[in-house]
Amino acid sequence: MATELMAALENVLKSNKKVIMMELPADRYLEAGSASVKVLIDLGYRGVYVSFQRPCSNISSILSRNGIDTKKLVFIDAASPLAEEKKTGNCVYISERVEVDELVRAVYTSLGKLEGKKFIYIDSISTIALYKPLSETMRLSEFLVSTVRKENCTLVFNVAKDLAQKKFVRDIALKADAVIGVAE
Repeated sequence: MATELMAALENVLKSNKKVIMMELPADRYLEAGSASVKVLIDLGYRGVYVSFQRPCSNISSILSRNGIDTKKLVFIDAASPLAEEKKTGNCVYISERVEVDELVRAVYTSLGKLEGKKFIYIDSISTIALYKPLSETMRLSEFLVSTVRKENCTLVFNVAKDLAQKKFVRDIALKADAVIGVAE
């Protein structure tokens, strides 16, 4: 799957698409994250990796083991059960309430610290939809898409394949420039 995903993502990026949705089996998110970030970094991007699935330390070590320079990333950790927002190294921790305004602020601030070609990678937009009202998920999506258009950066996000037919996913997909579907 990683090779197929990497080739598809690279082709989409070369066609200058800015908002890219990936429909994946949920158990493939981690593999997809490593492959996607590798493609982006190899193409000269620096980025913000928003993790709803795993803590920053875990994601960072996995990416490092896969030969990805994590110094070119700022991590936003919405997976660790920390009670307050804080920053350590290249990781910003979001409180376990995962308020959309807090997340928006963290993404915007983190993007401002990067130079050159930029990207935002969201490991699972489906996860936030499970814990927040649809209106909040859509508000986050609207912010991300408008930021990408305004800041001239790229957004790549994962959606669980089994949720792909849900209305909120279809609404988000309408904002995407490209959808990459990966077989099981």
